[in-house]
Amino acid sequence: MKILRIIFINLLVFISLFGILEIFARYAFPEFKGHIFSESKSMNVTYIDGSFYGYQIRSPSTGFEVSVDKPLVLIFGDSISGGVGTAYEDIWWHRLDRLLNVKGENVQVISISGYGNNMGDSTANIISAINKISADKELKIARIIYQFNYNDIMPYTSADLEASTPLNTDFFGKFAKWRYAHANKSVFLRTMQHYAGILVRDTSGTCEDREWHALGPYTWTFGSKLYAEESMEYWRQFEENLATIDQITQELGAKFEIFISPILYDIDDEKKHLHYNHLNYDFSCATIAPKERLLDIANKMNIHIYDPAPELKRSFEARIQEDNFEPYFFTADDNHFTPVAAAYIAEVIAKEWND
Repeated sequence: MKILRIIFINLLVFISLFGILEIFARYAFPEFKGHIFSESKSMNVTYIDGSFYGYQIRSPSTGFEVSVDKPLVLIFGDSISGGVGTAYEDIWWHRLDRLLNVKGENVQVISISGYGNNMGDSTANIISAINKISADKELKIARIIYQFNYNDIMPYTSADLEASTPLNTDFFGKFAKWRYAHANKSVFLRTMQHYAGILVRDTSGTCEDREWHALGPYTWTFGSKLYAEESMEYWRQFEENLATIDQITQELGAKFEIFISPILYDIDDEKKHLHYNHLNYDFSCATIAPKERLLDIANKMNIHIYDPAPELKRSFEARIQEDNFEPYFFTADDNHFTPVAAAYIAEVIAKEWND
């Protein structure tokens, strides 16, 4: 009985301490509330997976079917176009779909996107999808839009990265899923994960000393100094991939275009977002100006580029001037933009649709 009493007292103390820490975290770090990911939740927002010719697509409802009586606009991208943390109605390409129909454009916009996709993934997806979809003579592809992310250019596809991760085991995979779906319900545990992520990375020192930590997933797109030479080679391969997709699209009688997905550092010069650049990425390590390089490639191939960053920056600064700050990116996330930013992005693309 004495042992049971000791266990009960210790358990009570632990629960009380955890409860106090949880209350403190919810008060001090409310921005980390709701960071829940599961089979049906993304940032605690419900999402529904659908299927289109065997490809995963985001759907507004169970049993949703893509219209076959309208020309298709196919979006190829990553989790941004998958709508992370965003209701279907607020995803940038679905907002675009509604705006285009208001303008009288008779099209159906859908996204074939994968979580973690980079250009290596998307090239295979686009070619495979075109071959499958074009075989169905009832469907017509009007445009293919590639959602370029500044972390797209790297030596690996997402599958390669997963395979090379030391923690790529069934146990750690299952633990990560449990953590995202259940442990993240605790704001305290989610906050601890955030700061633990900083501790395991090299956040200070020279570009060479920090290696890939200096620019993280943007290392090769921006050509971090230590990786400058190989970055040029990956950019060359990227250009070849674009040319391949452009040629296939032309053979299909469709347009190929690129949407540059903005990142936090394009928009927020005043560092208003909470946990701004918490991993201390050092863009002075860059040897490549990726936007300029991409524009040069697109000009050579006569590919239209949608770049909503200037309009996002304008609107963001207008809100700051008005003292009405609204986050354009999710907490501690420099890549995934919020529904507020998505609305502006859709407007920019709709305005330039037939330019």
